[in-house]
Amino acid sequence: MFIPSRDLKKLSRLLGVKEEEMDFKENLNILEITNDNGDTVEYYVGDFCENSKHNIEFNEFRDNYERYKVINIEMQSLMLFESWEAGQDYREKIEANLGLSRQKREIKNFFKNSKVCYWSQDDEIEMDLEEEGLNYLEYKISSENFNEDKGLVYNMSLKELYSLYNRTGVELFKDNVRVKIVNVQSERLRNNFKTSFLLGLYNLNTSYSTNQEFKNLLNNYIKESTGSEDFEGHEVALEGFWFHHNGITIYSSNNFKIKEDKIIFDPLNVSVINGAQTLTHCADIIREIRKNLRKLVEHDYEKMNRFIDELLEKLMCKIRIKTIFISVDSQLKRSITLGLNSQIPVNIEDIETNTELVDRINEEIGEKNKRICRKGEEGLYGGFYLLDFIKSYLMFQDKPGTARNLNKKDLEKYLKEIELFLASKSDEVDEFLKSIEVFDHIDKWWRKRQKPEGLDENSYKGLASNGKFYFKSYSKDIYNDAEDENDKDEYLQEIYDQFVKNFIQLTSEEITSNLLKRDDLYKLYIDNRKRLQSSQGKIDEFLKRISELPYKYEKYKENNQSKSNRSMFIKKELEEKEITIDFRTITVTKTEEGNVLKEAFPLPSKTFSQFYEVKGYPEIYDSESENNPIIFEESYLKKEIEKDFFLFVFIEDSLGKIIDIDIISNFSFSDLSVSAKKVYQNTITAFEKGDVELFAAQSDDMNLHIRTKAKDGNDTFAFTDGSQQVKRTFWINKTALINLINPHIQEGLREKELVG
Repeated sequence: MFIPSRDLKKLSRLLGVKEEEMDFKENLNILEITNDNGDTVEYYVGDFCENSKHNIEFNEFRDNYERYKVINIEMQSLMLFESWEAGQDYREKIEANLGLSRQKREIKNFFKNSKVCYWSQDDEIEMDLEEEGLNYLEYKISSENFNEDKGLVYNMSLKELYSLYNRTGVELFKDNVRVKIVNVQSERLRNNFKTSFLLGLYNLNTSYSTNQEFKNLLNNYIKESTGSEDFEGHEVALEGFWFHHNGITIYSSNNFKIKEDKIIFDPLNVSVINGAQTLTHCADIIREIRKNLRKLVEHDYEKMNRFIDELLEKLMCKIRIKTIFISVDSQLKRSITLGLNSQIPVNIEDIETNTELVDRINEEIGEKNKRICRKGEEGLYGGFYLLDFIKSYLMFQDKPGTARNLNKKDLEKYLKEIELFLASKSDEVDEFLKSIEVFDHIDKWWRKRQKPEGLDENSYKGLASNGKFYFKSYSKDIYNDAEDENDKDEYLQEIYDQFVKNFIQLTSEEITSNLLKRDDLYKLYIDNRKRLQSSQGKIDEFLKRISELPYKYEKYKENNQSKSNRSMFIKKELEEKEITIDFRTITVTKTEEGNVLKEAFPLPSKTFSQFYEVKGYPEIYDSESENNPIIFEESYLKKEIEKDFFLFVFIEDSLGKIIDIDIISNFSFSDLSVSAKKVYQNTITAFEKGDVELFAAQSDDMNLHIRTKAKDGNDTFAFTDGSQQVKRTFWINKTALINLINPHIQEGLREKELVG
């Protein structure tokens, strides 16, 4: 490798060293740097610029580096790219050619641990200022202690800030004390950004002049990415970004040059000392969206990719970020950096308890990729704070009053009880961990709840103010994430309506805060439920009156003033008849061509989460792992496929009016077992290779497929390649399901004709 003298000079600037301190051994591609103290650092250098005459293949570069590192354990790898984007493209191209998730994680770690320089970083940069640079604040300090220190505040577009980051990469944060902290708070922040960007794209897509094919492609991508068809707030998602984020602070020891509507500076001489996460998340998300959309393009690549680039540029232009440019003395810079980055404290529960006991519990739930967080530990996906974990356990065990009035002196007692419970290894343990997710969503939804109609205020006020713990215990037996009809908030509201009415009817006593600090009222509810032992006689009587259900459902919708959840309607009808059965609901549209399903049929999320909530994840999918993934015969997917249940089929006309409700007793998907096993094995392969593109799609025509089903775009899991993916589940294809139920529907019609 040969580096011209002009490039060596540039490289010395990029590395922040004097040219005379560098000694490049061309025949070995080794750069030796000796500083004033006589300390020596060696870099093995690889030029990966696309147009370079001296670029090197990555595998050759890595092999040579590992060989040299045996001789010098302190040797570092130095990779040269034209820009940050070019480096990211190169890494992703390597990963795309790898077959195993472990290999992809290794590549990510190699790049992360390498020193990376970008040739474009050496050029002076001009950034456009919003509103011609007229709308700004300026603060000057001039005294014997300060040498014309200055602060400038501008609104900058993400487009301009992205161009700066593209020249510098993470070197832009060399003076930041929190460079891209990776924890649950950081990922939530990233997911919030992504949701805003996707909503903004949806809004731009409605007005931007593209063809209908592209509009459909983009809207489908947004729906899949967010796991929702709710685009509320899309009109203000981009413009509103400014209000929701603190912005960034850019420091320089030299003055910034202002020229009309531009700010000019040397990228090598600046550092973002606050807002590193804001900028890195924004850049990562823009790249991710661009990459994902390009994968979806099937033809007219040039035109479609132009649409993608133009739309993303419009998006970045519309996002404004408060940006503070500070040119101050280096001593003052340090105090500013610490002050800006200490405003958000680490919020870990500080509870004194038996550490060994918590460790043993963590060992048990660690098999499900979960963990209790204690003082000194970072937040992480699957992590719970200790108090929340114990309260969740008590609510799961039908003790909501005890959970609400938890006495800290009893913590160790409950932890020992939890340890015994976890040791049972029963399915109930998985149900408990899933219930915690339901409880978490209830916490986020609670402020949105509405008072059920037709209730006396005095009867309602106790539950309204203090009923959340009781409601959580109530919901864990009712909430079915496969039955929410893609509107979790509405589903919870209908569960809440039924909860309030049930508990008000339970007692003539006023429901007070003190009553809800005890478990007595909930025990009374449990006793009443136990009396609902379904007899075949009650079910037969219910089936005889099924013709009344369509009319009742229309009245139910009117009373609830919403589209209403079908599952909650059936549950209400069954409770009134004192019947408890396992059931699901679907809607079929009757057309001249035949029966049509509106939607595929989702299976419970645990059928898919079992792939990553497992001991040894993600290494369990590496070929050399001692543990093996769960086989199909022992999976939740097989249990769900073979489980019998009552299927209520809502049949509507072309206008959406329910004209009939049919019931299929002892329905199951057992006829799809062979297909389910194939899809299951394909899913294991996808986890092994770290490639989400290998998940079964509906278009693959395998009777089942995998797609997103999450609370929102923030509801993610860590995939085997190290990326965060929106949670998914298995779905029964529409064609497969209609083929299973059509014979039952036809038989039901014949029976009704005979009765008629």
